[in-house]
Amino acid sequence: FGSVINSGHTLLLTGAFPDNWSLMHIMSEEHPLLWLFMFCFILLTAVTVMNMMIGVLVEVVKSASWMERETLEAEVVRDSFLKVLRQAGYEDSPSDIMLSHHEFLDLLGEASISKTLAHSGVDVLGLVDLSAFLFRRNTLITLTELMATTLQLRSTNVATVKDLIVTRQYIVSELQTLSSAPHRRSDNKKNAKALS
Repeated sequence: FGSVINSGHTLLLTGAFPDNWSLMHIMSEEHPLLWLFMFCFILLTAVTVMNMMIGVLVEVVKSASWMERETLEAEVVRDSFLKVLRQAGYEDSPSDIMLSHHEFLDLLGEASISKTLAHSGVDVLGLVDLSAFLFRRNTLITLTELMATTLQLRSTNVATVKDLIVTRQYIVSELQTLSSAPHRRSDNKKNAKALS
């Protein structure tokens, strides 16, 4: 510690850059501008890496918070459905309870369920309109499947590539059904003419 400047320099390098102390010392002996350039470079890279680490941590906390909120909302919706179903006499577990289209509409008519779904971001009137679509293939659907499908219809959900592919597949299958329908009608007309 020959001078105050040398003491400050030594304390700065050993305190702030202990891994790069020898490199910084060599740079300061070569030329003060090299030292300044290296100091700025190391400071910039350290701040950049620190900000990247903070960004990663914030993203992890944000996704964990989102998952916790999703789980909590699903439990609230499930409990609301189960409370009404228990009052109606259902005692099975949610995966064993089978509901028809009419029973599902009756559930949506309950004020407590409508409020819970609306609070979760589900458009209840839109769900009533879509209910026929949900029951298009099956006359009975388990409560677990209905709750999962209902929660997928929240306005806060974003469309994904998978959603677009499923929509495309559905449209193609419906178009194939419609394109084969005229053949069936013409076959029925031919059969009717043959019978008369």
